[in-house]
Amino acid sequence: MLEDSSVDSFSEVFLRDQTLPIGVFDDFFQYAISLPEDVKLTDRIDTADAKMPEELLSRSEHLNESDRLIAHISPILRKAFTDRIHLIHLAPSTSGLTIGVIYNSSQATRILDVGPATNKIAEVEAFRKLWGDKAELRRFKDGSIAESIVWDIARPEEASRIPGRIVHHILKRHAGLSEVDIKSLSSDQAWSNVIQIPQSAREGVAVNGSEKLGFRPIMESYDELYKLLKDIDDELPLAILNVSPVTEMLRYSAPFIPHPIDLDRIASSPACLQHIPTAKITVQFESSPRWPDDLSAIQKVKLALFEKLGFLIESKLRGSKARMVFDSSYSEIEDHVSLEVLLPKGVAFNMRIFYEKEKTLLERALEDTKPVFGTALPTPPRKLVLPTMEKHMYRFIHAPKHHHGLAPLHHRYPSLSTATRLVKRWFAAHMLSLCISTEAIELLVAATYLDPGPLSAPASGTTGFIRTIQKLANWEWRSDPILVPLFGDQEGGTLKPKFDVELRKIVVEAFEKRPETSERAWCIATEDDLEGYRWTKGVSRVIAGRIGVLARATVKALEDSVTLAQGVNITVSLIPYFGENAANDQSLFTTPLSDYDVLLHLNPSIISTYAQSISPDHTQWDGKTFRNLVTKEQANVDFNPVYTFVKDIQERYHETVLVFYDKHGGSVVGLLWNPEKEQPRALKAFLGYSTKPAGGEVSFSWGFMWTEADFRLRWFLSIRMLFWARSLDWVVELSRGSN
Repeated sequence: MLEDSSVDSFSEVFLRDQTLPIGVFDDFFQYAISLPEDVKLTDRIDTADAKMPEELLSRSEHLNESDRLIAHISPILRKAFTDRIHLIHLAPSTSGLTIGVIYNSSQATRILDVGPATNKIAEVEAFRKLWGDKAELRRFKDGSIAESIVWDIARPEEASRIPGRIVHHILKRHAGLSEVDIKSLSSDQAWSNVIQIPQSAREGVAVNGSEKLGFRPIMESYDELYKLLKDIDDELPLAILNVSPVTEMLRYSAPFIPHPIDLDRIASSPACLQHIPTAKITVQFESSPRWPDDLSAIQKVKLALFEKLGFLIESKLRGSKARMVFDSSYSEIEDHVSLEVLLPKGVAFNMRIFYEKEKTLLERALEDTKPVFGTALPTPPRKLVLPTMEKHMYRFIHAPKHHHGLAPLHHRYPSLSTATRLVKRWFAAHMLSLCISTEAIELLVAATYLDPGPLSAPASGTTGFIRTIQKLANWEWRSDPILVPLFGDQEGGTLKPKFDVELRKIVVEAFEKRPETSERAWCIATEDDLEGYRWTKGVSRVIAGRIGVLARATVKALEDSVTLAQGVNITVSLIPYFGENAANDQSLFTTPLSDYDVLLHLNPSIISTYAQSISPDHTQWDGKTFRNLVTKEQANVDFNPVYTFVKDIQERYHETVLVFYDKHGGSVVGLLWNPEKEQPRALKAFLGYSTKPAGGEVSFSWGFMWTEADFRLRWFLSIRMLFWARSLDWVVELSRGSN
């Protein structure tokens, strides 16, 4: 790391504390116990070659019981882990024993360990002595018979807990320690609970057994749809050139695994379970003279193609449903229609058509104020072209490239998926869903893996999460950009890409010359985005400051739990920092509500994603679903009226109100008056918010003003606009914050 002269890494290597186990090791175990009196370690240690009495030998080398336990357990654990780990560190603590483990990411989570063959009697005996009743004799496909260890898992996510289960089994068998005595970090089930829908909710609407398959059903459904689209070229007026995924669901980074939905029961289920997520894809058709040169006419052609495409999909895939979906607000020149496809397997897709010449026409409209020919159609106004160009670049250029750059990383780093899902859930749980894009979060986590500093890349999802939060806590975003070598070349096959030196200079120079604006706080650059603001436009200085405070509080709470030897557990209380109830089971993922000026409390029963919330009320769906009740009513795909309502508030009042919401089932909306609008300024027309004379020496100076009555009226008008979507029985309470 110090060999790279383009980066100043001195402080990162020598000045930053790297001794904290939560940031160094992939898993960390604590034993706040005393060694049982009936455990005689000398009975389990081979001292056949000793020339001194056993008791004297043991006590002369190990002065206390913790040292004796370490000397006994260390070789046994190393033998049990085999090639699953790179390093294991055991150390005594004031109240017991601590164990830190660095995993071998490619082997740590395998479910099968093959032992010696049956003809190796001595090795078989040693293997069974090590594992006890966990060892079993198995016959393999090649006809061989060998001792083996099989770790049964109910769902793919549980594979990350296998190393922890090994530690528990070995210590229970060889040191007499029960699982109650063991506190662990990555192996704690509570981490998985944060990014899993409750079992009762999943059983209410999901296809039976789908939880055992992880992301496989949606991946297989995408492959099925991809093959279909490639096979129907002869029946379409234009051939399909390319199909590209542009969604987190197809790159293993969706916070919640999209389990297939039982379509026979979804419509009769409670409203809080009826959300069907959609995976977004883009379809590129061939260039042809059949395409018009007018932006408005191109959208009409897309409508015709979708109509034909939907008919073919429904006829080729029996039981599938396809319908066109129009954006709520759009201009006639922008891409505003998509095709929504619901497969009989219970998986939904949303596809848009990419026409490459559309970008050229938009660029021409920005450059030319007059038609090229006298008979040409008039050029659309610039105020329509600019937002259209921005949407086009995001949907068809930037998002696909981001997906193709990030998707391979999940195969290179097996724990990246879990780490990304945890970080996304952390941001959402702290009501930041509207403030930071999912792409920006993915780049933050990718930076943790691609540029781990003096440490190796994390090999567990929990460590990846903690290091990312530590990065946020220590990041001086006012003076330092984050550079992510997402498309960088690997160095000598070490799987450690490096950001190009010349590109790094361009990024730094652009960052130093950036205009002073409150709307561009974070700079996260890649080789394809040297300015670093493509995915961070919503992160203002106020938001960046709050994220830093939340990150530092989260890290300090974890560090204190280790320092005080209370056991590493995410249920640690955050009372000194957030003022939350210590009884909350996921306090690291519970945000304070005292900092908001206004709180909107929504009825959980009408929140379609309520089952994804941190602490859902199971009575909202328990006993309200019926497996034998079948309805022919068509399910609403990606229907989330509460999230639409919150976004409507943000779009209408973003100048004056900062909106905070957890899109994963949050039942509270937090509103904060924009502190940047409180400064007096000159009066201008179309300010977009109420004002009052500020007084003072500056003439014609006006300050921000918003009364509660004014807000109630504006909020009421906003909520009425959503009743076109569905007649909702809302229970909404408006409360004032403490400030």
